[in-house]
Amino acid sequence: MDETVVAWEVIEEKPALLFIMTTWHDNEGLDEALWFVQHLAFNPESQQGTEPCIVALVGRPDLVEHVSTHLERSSL
Repeated sequence: MDETVVAWEVIEEKPALLFIMTTWHDNEGLDEALWFVQHLAFNPESQQGTEPCIVALVGRPDLVEHVSTHLERSSL
């Protein structure tokens, strides 16, 4: 992935339109991790909250409704 962004910026001389941030929150509660997503995990060159995010609930389909409700409430 990094090589793709470098090639896009350096070789093609185009600004990267892609921002990827990955984090792991194994030792935090779900609501703390969601707070992080909403308040700290964003491209500093864009307006906070204007870019989509992906929340991966690996092996926990039972938490999908909680996450969806939390993110919907917080985006109002």
